[in-house]
Amino acid sequence: MISRIKAGKRSSPDNPTVQDFVTALQGAPQRAIAVYKTLRKKDWIQLKRIMDAMEPIMPVEMLATWKAIEAFHDTRST
Repeated sequence: MISRIKAGKRSSPDNPTVQDFVTALQGAPQRAIAVYKTLRKKDWIQLKRIMDAMEPIMPVEMLATWKAIEAFHDTRST
């Protein structure tokens, strides 16, 4: 039963995706923070890997917001 619940959570459309975060990051920083707050630990790890790879090609505004959210996460998790 537990495995079925976990499988349902993994496939739930309510779980934010990397695309949701990037789309929010392109817009207002508040939206990106709202998406960040809904991320699970494994979602954060996946997002961080992708965003770190995208940093060299990100627009300055997007990069500043990403770095702020990353710093916020680092201070929250310690």
